[in-house]
Amino acid sequence: MNYTVYKLQPIYHTVNTYSHFSNCSFRTVYQVIVRCNFSYCPPAQSRRYNTGTMSSFEQRLIIQTFNSTPNLRILVFDIAREIDISALLANNIHHLQKLVSFQYNYRCADHVVQQLALHCSRLSTIDVSNSRAVTDRSVQYLLKLHDLKVLDLTGTSVTERKYELLLSGLPNITKIHYSSSFCDF
Repeated sequence: MNYTVYKLQPIYHTVNTYSHFSNCSFRTVYQVIVRCNFSYCPPAQSRRYNTGTMSSFEQRLIIQTFNSTPNLRILVFDIAREIDISALLANNIHHLQKLVSFQYNYRCADHVVQQLALHCSRLSTIDVSNSRAVTDRSVQYLLKLHDLKVLDLTGTSVTERKYELLLSGLPNITKIHYSSSFCDF
């Protein structure tokens, strides 16, 4: 796979594999934005990231550059991959205080939801569907998001009892998706 790497300064490099960066820490490379194939990394003033077509390498770099996108309003991680980026995401959420919509399917976890509640009080939409690591522990944090209107907990480990608490405790909720477990066919 061939990556085109763009630094935020007008310096351009092309590298052939992720292993090219094996001697660099992500702290060294964190200001780099990567574009691979037809993936698009928006400029710093952009208001939306959709990582659906990005590799896990690209996703990690995007997360590392959250500090350069403080006006980001919509963040979508909709990929069922083996790689878990939830810890890295949780450690960098604090840069996204203007976020209003968050989607992280399959791999979201309680510590990500906790960081969202602590740092992204403007959230109106959260979709963490099919994330088994989102449990009843997340409910206490979701209840702090008073502007929350849409919530998708389908396929998470949130129990019916906590689901009822969400229904009664979120004053502005208009749409909530929930199922107690994955469907077995």
